[in-house]
Amino acid sequence: MFAHIFLLFAVAALPASADQTQQHSVFAKGRIGTFDLHATTDINWNNDEPYAGDVECYGRNEDIQFLINGTGELRLWFTFRGNQDRNGDRENLTLIGDHVWIFADRSKFEFMNIPVTNGRFLNYEYRPVTADPDAVILSVWRGHPALRRNGKGAYVHMNRFNETLVNAKKLEWGFISRDWTVVSHSEANALPKGWQTRRYPIDNANLSEAISWCSAQVASDGARTLMPDDKAN
Repeated sequence: MFAHIFLLFAVAALPASADQTQQHSVFAKGRIGTFDLHATTDINWNNDEPYAGDVECYGRNEDIQFLINGTGELRLWFTFRGNQDRNGDRENLTLIGDHVWIFADRSKFEFMNIPVTNGRFLNYEYRPVTADPDAVILSVWRGHPALRRNGKGAYVHMNRFNETLVNAKKLEWGFISRDWTVVSHSEANALPKGWQTRRYPIDNANLSEAISWCSAQVASDGARTLMPDDKAN
């Protein structure tokens, strides 16, 4: 028989006031291997009194970015870079719409960015929308990273594979295909030579340690401690 445990949280309601501001406070910084790390607390000022808001910790090197929120949830992002050139630099090789493999030790995943849908039903014919000729339209991509093991089955949110990715001794990536419907056929957009079989490294050294550091920060008393420079605006 399973025991069901319910946690009750007492929430202090802020007094209503027009004098409300928010401040982003960095309460911890660190560096582990190639990862730069910093932890933040949002401070909500109400009538000159501070209340703790969202707590987050960020880490990044040139290949991996991650975020841990106040509940300990981890989100990962990758930058898919090539091998070092003569100057020791590694260029970002991927374009929007690219399909790539991610290799985590002996596991292989197909990676894809899944866009947010527009909310329209597929089998309903909507009235045409008349565009405002004076409107300025900014194209902003929204979605989430997804994986499917060995290129089979349904894509699932990459968070489902966090443990495998974080604990891998070796991470690499390689091209599957380029979506020529969203990028133009040009020499600048050509896939690199040998792209069908070539693997590129993902620098994950000390990733697990960096995540552990961030996890400790968001759960620490420091997340709820005012810094000397934290003052109402």
